[in-house]
Amino acid sequence: MTLSVEPIITEARQAVGARAGLSGYDALTRSEQIGMDLFAGFNEISHSYDTLLDIEVYVARFPYANTRITRSGHLRFIIEAYLHESYTLVERLNDYRLKAGRIRDD
Repeated sequence: MTLSVEPIITEARQAVGARAGLSGYDALTRSEQIGMDLFAGFNEISHSYDTLLDIEVYVARFPYANTRITRSGHLRFIIEAYLHESYTLVERLNDYRLKAGRIRDD
């Protein structure tokens, strides 16, 4: 989803920035910056959730026949990746909650 929206956002930022003598994020209005921040946070959360769903597929398959990677090593790696991504998702959710709270307070 991010890849399909990004060219549109980039083009709009450049057009606004060219008129104002600014570029990138600074060329956006405060409302547009808030929207971009919220959208970026949503994308991060969505990516973490999708990665957790992908891990279900990885744990169900052992594609390393005839290599030095053992089934237990594969499973250990998958569990570590799951724990890492779970932690990342919790941190992103907390960060998003704080961002939304700051925006509401502005």
